Amino acid sequence: VLKLLLVAWDRRLIFAIGTSSTTGETDTVVWNEIHHKTEFGSNLTGHGYPDYNYLENVWAELRAQGISDD
Repeated sequence: VLKLLLVAWDRRLIFAIGTSSTTGETDTVVWNEIHHKTEFGSNLTGHGYPDYNYLENVWAELRAQGISDD
């Protein structure tokens, strides 16, 4: 997954300019449909790890952006 995330980074697919789903702020830097875990040791917010479905989910999100391990 890390290698695929690096490909997404190189293709400038990690971030976009849009409206924040957490603050509602417009014209700001947001995640671009490839989720990342930003909280360690807790998943109370849904942004934490461990998240046992994360790897499957991020692979699907990367494939949707045209990035695969094939």
